[in-house]
Amino acid sequence: MSAELASYCLGHGISMNWLITGELLDLQQMLQARRMGKAAAKPESSSEKLARLSEAQIKVIDMIMDQLMARQP
Repeated sequence: MSAELASYCLGHGISMNWLITGELLDLQQMLQARRMGKAAAKPESSSEKLARLSEAQIKVIDMIMDQLMARQP
């Protein structure tokens, strides 16, 4: 699901950095970009951060995302 999640985020202008780390500055930038009709700025470090995640961390993210998706109506 990680590749699908990354593809979805990139396609919909969702900050991966915000999604993974919960960094509120990235959320603010993403929302400001949407208000201005621009795609969200993609922090250069997001892909680097994602690449540094261990398999265990990726599994945790997948589990959390699966749980969140199951809660959607």
